[in-house]
Amino acid sequence: LLPDNPWVWFDLGTAFEQSNAYKQAAKAYMKAFHLNSNNARFLLFAGACYWELGEQDQALALFSLGADLDPAVRTAHSNPNADTNTQKKSLLADSSLRKHFSNLHRNVLEKSGMPKRLQSSMWVQTHDEAVTFEHKDLHPWIFYAPDLPAKPVFDHPNNDWCKQLENANQNIRQEYVDYMQIQEPKQDLAKPYIETRSMLGEQFNHLRGQDSWTSVHLFKNGQAQNCIEHFPKTMAALEHAPLVHFFGKPMEVFFSILKPGVHIPPHYGTANTRLTSHLPLIIPSKNCRIRVANHVHHWQEGRLFWFDDSWEHEAFNDSNEVRVVLIFEAWRPDLQTDEINAITKSFEARENWLRERKLAIDS
Repeated sequence: LLPDNPWVWFDLGTAFEQSNAYKQAAKAYMKAFHLNSNNARFLLFAGACYWELGEQDQALALFSLGADLDPAVRTAHSNPNADTNTQKKSLLADSSLRKHFSNLHRNVLEKSGMPKRLQSSMWVQTHDEAVTFEHKDLHPWIFYAPDLPAKPVFDHPNNDWCKQLENANQNIRQEYVDYMQIQEPKQDLAKPYIETRSMLGEQFNHLRGQDSWTSVHLFKNGQAQNCIEHFPKTMAALEHAPLVHFFGKPMEVFFSILKPGVHIPPHYGTANTRLTSHLPLIIPSKNCRIRVANHVHHWQEGRLFWFDDSWEHEAFNDSNEVRVVLIFEAWRPDLQTDEINAITKSFEARENWLRERKLAIDS
């Protein structure tokens, strides 16, 4: 019997692979992974073996799970310090995942009637062709529809749902204040918006895992949070807003809390098909502002502001008090119903595939 040392099993897998015994190699690599589930390289090598065996679905699942664990699974092929074998397998993982996700998206568009303005749309990080953006300040990092008008800031939506939301401003603010006065467990009420493990650049180091920029999420990644029961008036006020829904649930609704003197550095959001919507609740000074591209906006309490956050933007609280804004994701008002449906189905198809991924069954 071999010892429970992952590198012994990895070496065994390498030996099997050199003899074209891909099934045995895959099992050895997966044994190594089960002994050290923090090493994504084991999944990369196992996935490459399943690819050689013609089991592409299993290979794609392992490539994708490995990339979740360590992005180097897809980027090592461009790293001159990586060994040749790892580079080769990384290139296979990256190219096959790009092809898979691009085809998944195109199939959804075809089933949705191929809306004209979405024919060139793409998942930026897994697109199978070169990605370019039409403006230097526009850089969505998840989803991009190039044929939509490039517009960083949108006009105030002076309609019924907006009026209903703005009229509920004081009720929403009071629910937030009441919630933040709950004594136990105080540490769980607002959490750092930038998690300690975040992959964002070093310009966010002063915010990473800190309480200088925190949030209270009602919905996060399409999941209702436990605190939502404290905000019935807030959710009622949002009932008719054009929230981005996936699987029937709002993608994101949260209170953004920025402490005095804090600057959120320039960054880009996720997609140009949706708008980030701000309902300002506590704005202590005119020095509280946000810049979107070349537009500088000073929040006004109870006055909705919405913008495409795939444009470069940054925020400032140059006051001596806390700034609080209710934020939610809404569909662009110029999107047609068939376009919204197609985008929704693409997101849901991708999420369904990710949820169904499994490690090698016979490992």
